[in-house]
Amino acid sequence: MVGITQNIGDFYQGGIVFYLNSFGKGLIIGSSYNQATYQWSAQDNLVSDWGPNLHFYAVTEDTSIGTGWLNTAIFINDHPNEHYAANICYNSTLAGYNDWFLPSKDELWLAMLKISIIDSSINSNRGDTILPNFHWSSTQTSAKDIRYAYGAWPFSSINGIPNGPVQVTNSKNMPYLVRAVRCIDGDCNFSATNSV
Repeated sequence: MVGITQNIGDFYQGGIVFYLNSFGKGLIIGSSYNQATYQWSAQDNLVSDWGPNLHFYAVTEDTSIGTGWLNTAIFINDHPNEHYAANICYNSTLAGYNDWFLPSKDELWLAMLKISIIDSSINSNRGDTILPNFHWSSTQTSAKDIRYAYGAWPFSSINGIPNGPVQVTNSKNMPYLVRAVRCIDGDCNFSATNSV
């Protein structure tokens, strides 16, 4: 096992550590939101569409940890000069790093489960706390229905009682929040066989 020197909630390499595995690999969420590069909404400059509604991006259905960067790269290859959620993350240079990506469904979910820790660290480091609105992941639904992609609400309520986060899908041509993530040391290979 590689020696793990960071902890969940640490401010490190441009953001907040929100995931660590037993092999010393981890994920960092940006300490601030990525602003839109196109005016998808007149009311909010932090929201962007996921992508064209009726276009399917083969191989961007992966949900697992470590695949957000691949989903993002595949999308960028198809739409290199656009203003969608993946483009915003891919083109980010937040904190001097240029390897940000739109998190996969599972990566985003892990971040949502750590909101209180992330927000506490962000408050200490002058960033943007997690807003109570839908956030895009880089994972689209299967080719059976090409109109939707996955994301998560950080907070929900059941009969008016506050509840934790919830994963849902939304139409790809609706503007929602974008929060970039990156891998610790730029290493997104989370398989045990390649970890020394």
